[in-house]
This record gives sequence, C-alpha cells and structure tokens, in this order.
Amino acid sequence: MKSSTMRTRTLGQIIEATGWLAFQFKDATKRTQFNGLARMFLAISCALLSGCATMEPIKAAAIVPPVVGVQKKHTGSVQVKATAFERDAQGTNPVLSASVFAEALKQGIVESGVFSAVKDNNADFLLEVKVVEIQCSGAKDLTADLVSNIRASWQLTRLSDRKVMFSTFIDAEGETEVFALYTTRARVVAELATKNLIKKGIESLGRSALE
Repeated sequence: MKSSTMRTRTLGQIIEATGWLAFQFKDATKRTQFNGLARMFLAISCALLSGCATMEPIKAAAIVPPVVGVQKKHTGSVQVKATAFERDAQGTNPVLSASVFAEALKQGIVESGVFSAVKDNNADFLLEVKVVEIQCSGAKDLTADLVSNIRASWQLTRLSDRKVMFSTFIDAEGETEVFALYTTRARVVAELATKNLIKKGIESLGRSALE
C-alpha cells in the first residue's frame, strides 16, 4: 500500500510538472509539439509506474448541485430511496454508492426547498431514484477530453394511497479537459454528470403538480 501511494504521488508530480510546462509555451504550434512529446513521456512514465492508479469512489460533497431554483415548492415531506451504480468488472467507471447518492439527493432537496422536509420515515411521499447507467467515454490519453453520461429513473409515490405522482427517466452529462490520469478524469466527469442529474431531477419535481 505504501509503495502504491508513493508511485501515485510520483506520477501525480510528473503530470503536474508537465502540465505547468505546457502552459509556458506562448506559441500555439510549439505548445502542440510539446504536448505530443509530453503524451509519449507520460505514457512511458505510467507504464513504468504501473499499478499506481486506483479509481477513487465518488463523494457526496462533489455531487451536490448549487442551490436549485424550483417553480413549485410542495408542502409535503419526502423520504428518499437511492439505488446507485457499482463499478463494472473492467474498473473503467467510478463507484457511486447508494448511501453517497442518497446523501447528495437529500441535501439537494433540502437546499432547494422543493419539499417541506426530508424524512427517513413517516413521510408524505417516497422518492425512488435508481441509476441504471453511468458510462465514461473518450480516449484514455492523459490529455484527451472525457465525457460521462448517466441515466436514472425517478419515481415519486404518494404514500397515503400509493399513487405514483411522478415517473420519468433523466439523462445528464459531464465533460472535462482535466490534465490527469484516466482514473482521476473518469471520477471528475462522473461527479459532474451526477451533479447535473440531481439538479435536473429536482427541477423536474419542481415543475410537477403533486396535489
């Protein structure tokens, strides 16, 4: 573990230094030429330090959207149930745990005021959000753009009579040009996509008539 941490730190320092050097070139042509050489150098460095990169899980603080403005604020309380997405067998997508996803959803709902309160039980409504797909696409090159797409089903049920008041699929996207390892960029774009997903979901709830 200690050896892995040291290798990760070393490669991170190499990437940081290379990125800084790239921005020292004022001439676009020279910068492009440098970037080409930098990619080769970083690929060799990553190969020599193989095994250094691990995919860090997504944290709740990174996926809570800024305060979402909503058209309608509902008087009832809501209970949140989240089903998230675990990393695939190849390890190319980051871990989004159900507890982290639920925490971010609750915080976003509270801050937006779309419901009067968030409760763990005895609420007026049950909101079930299930991530059905989260996928990163783009080259694993250290300087290539990376895009993450996420899709989730959102269903709101009135608990007094079990009537489904709101049901839809919501898609969101995150994109980054961060100069870093694939594992870092994959996590960053997944966080951006998930943050956008929560924002869009809350906005949709705020446009719905629940009474």
